[in-house]
Amino acid sequence: MSMTTRTTLQTGWQGRVAVWGMLLLAATSSWGASTQTLKREGAALRAGTLDGMAISPLGTLVPRAAATVLDRPSVPVLWDLVALGNELYAGGGEGTGVWRIGPAGAAEPIPLPKPEANVFALLTGNSGELYLASGPDGAVYRLDLKTRRYEELFRPRSSYIWDLAWAPDGSLLVATGMPARVFKLLPKAGAVAQTIYESKETHIKSLCVTRAGKIVAGTANSGWVLELDGKGKGFVLADGDRSEVTSIVEDSRGAIWAALSGPSSVAPANAAKPRPENSGASEVVTVTAEAPSEGKDEKSEKPGPSSRPVELPAGGGLVMRLRPAAEPEIAWADDKETPLDLEALDSGGVLIGVANPARVWWLDDQLRRGWWDSREDSRAATAIAKHSDGVAIAFGNPAALVSYGPAAAHPARWTSEVLDAKTRATLGRVRAQVDAPHAPRVKLLVRGGNTLEPGDGWTDWMLAPGAAGPAGSDGGAVSGIPKSRYFQLRVEADAAAPNAFSIDLITASYRGTNRVPTLDAVDVQPPGVAYRAMPPSSISSGEAPVVAAPRGIDAEKLLGDGSTAWRSKKAYEADAVTVTWQSSDPDGDALRYQVQYCRSGAAGCTSWVSLARDLETTFYSFDGRWLQDGVYRFRVTVSDASSNPPAESLSAEAISEEAVIDHSAPAIESLQAVRRKDGSVEVSFTASDPGGRVVRGEVSTAPGAWNVLVAADGVDDGSKEQYVGVTEVSDIAREIEVRAVDAAGNVTTRVAPVR
Repeated sequence: MSMTTRTTLQTGWQGRVAVWGMLLLAATSSWGASTQTLKREGAALRAGTLDGMAISPLGTLVPRAAATVLDRPSVPVLWDLVALGNELYAGGGEGTGVWRIGPAGAAEPIPLPKPEANVFALLTGNSGELYLASGPDGAVYRLDLKTRRYEELFRPRSSYIWDLAWAPDGSLLVATGMPARVFKLLPKAGAVAQTIYESKETHIKSLCVTRAGKIVAGTANSGWVLELDGKGKGFVLADGDRSEVTSIVEDSRGAIWAALSGPSSVAPANAAKPRPENSGASEVVTVTAEAPSEGKDEKSEKPGPSSRPVELPAGGGLVMRLRPAAEPEIAWADDKETPLDLEALDSGGVLIGVANPARVWWLDDQLRRGWWDSREDSRAATAIAKHSDGVAIAFGNPAALVSYGPAAAHPARWTSEVLDAKTRATLGRVRAQVDAPHAPRVKLLVRGGNTLEPGDGWTDWMLAPGAAGPAGSDGGAVSGIPKSRYFQLRVEADAAAPNAFSIDLITASYRGTNRVPTLDAVDVQPPGVAYRAMPPSSISSGEAPVVAAPRGIDAEKLLGDGSTAWRSKKAYEADAVTVTWQSSDPDGDALRYQVQYCRSGAAGCTSWVSLARDLETTFYSFDGRWLQDGVYRFRVTVSDASSNPPAESLSAEAISEEAVIDHSAPAIESLQAVRRKDGSVEVSFTASDPGGRVVRGEVSTAPGAWNVLVAADGVDDGSKEQYVGVTEVSDIAREIEVRAVDAAGNVTTRVAPVR
């Protein structure tokens, strides 16, 4: 067959693939070098850094109340916090007693009259006095804030006094541990305490008296939330599946919220069994006092406290909401963060102070989670209290007192994490979505670089004019940022009051630099192996449109790869030659392939001839009879030109190892068949296949039955092999048949007379 004819046949087969490829491109294009849009909203905002900004339960950025560090008392942990007029009072550990934080923000210790280690609970009175519970083995005191005198009211025979609350009749309720009891007494010296509830639990850790006069208590050991009737009976409202109830509050709508700490008692099937504890106390974490870190605190640093360890609940936890007409609801849960205190918000919902790390979560009445604040140089948010201008929060290890409000933080910032475009990219428009009236109060800044850590090699922060605006606005562009792989966005808001407006969405558009496709593993399959091309189902089913509708990049990403891969069906066809390869593109570009060949000579490959172009398959099979006998190499070139502008398209190539094309059958020479005395026949011959390789010699013992002969040198691996063997044939047989097979599957058969 002539070369001209061969080329015509190839083009015919190739043309069918090209038509299918055009149909496929009409239905599916690629997005490798197109514009991408990065979005940050909802939970994704938590990956950034917040400074004076909070994430609302709706998943929007809001300017938070301004945070003022009042003081850093020299104590590891502050156990409780209350507001009284324009002052705050905190219960400290390590024998420091009560800390008074005046309007100026300085913390002043008011030591206890006896060396008792901790002040676990504080309660304000109607006449401006302060009640407190100390421990372990402590007492209930009343502190006259004018005279700074302590008056001991009650010293129970209990190891711990955990909480205080006012009963509906004006009596003082006292929760203790080891044993677990609730006492009731008049708030005066010498008053007789009445036990209104006693439990087999280890501790009564928390108390709450609702506006309706119900007494609610939380236990440690089983983690029960109880309603007490005041006469010795307690009814379990909820079993929280955690070991310790750390806080109970009632919100403005009459719902009860309970924080529980400790790991879940429902362990995985393969988990180790928990160690039995006689005390029933929850898992604890040791909090060690540390020297104050460098920071932006407004107060001067004080010498660090001693290194005496303080134990806080650990092991994760959850927050439950109990409503009269509903089942208990899990409002918040975490396996590592441990809730320590709750504070109900006037707008509905609660703030949650947690340990590991020191963080404050914000829940609304729809149980949506927001991010209020966190403190990197502390390990726990131990107590939260409302005051006239907002809320105050006590942090531990080291201790810090932070007041929030009344004004908004200025400026309130959110800085994104380092955003990776995966390739050097050109930054386009950026946008911060905010209501039009508040858009002038919001700025969006951008910086870029080519190192993972921002630093000297990055650009400065650059303002994007007009980037803030309502939904549907274009946003703003930043000029002066060169092509960069990494970017950061920063939002700055200037609000007159906390939560005055929200930033709902932050977007950045960029167009990446095209990357080179990869191509490797170009192989030539064994002679006769054919790959028959099977079009994608969108084509074979007739669903591919002739005129495809344009579609957006997001829809293209979602729908574009549904059924676009070409498949193959393998079969044996004599003289078929198949080239296969593997490739990929880091940008997801559509790839097209060209296959070429050359005859390898003493000087290697000097002239390449095209076999096929614009292939979508990763294989190519053709009729090898079109090539003369010889040694060939095949080159595959991959290109992403169909997905990129001509000036930006890239290609790569790879070359196969040498492959032998062999159409000639082997020759059989020096054939002899000699009958031996025992009746068997000894057969010998030489098989040769110049330019090829002899792989097998055989002798026929009966029509259609063949025995394999072993090459004289033991291995069938040369262009010439000698075979000798003995076979059993009929005594009357006068002829015997042999054959030789080469690596290309060519066969030669000869008949020899038996001598």
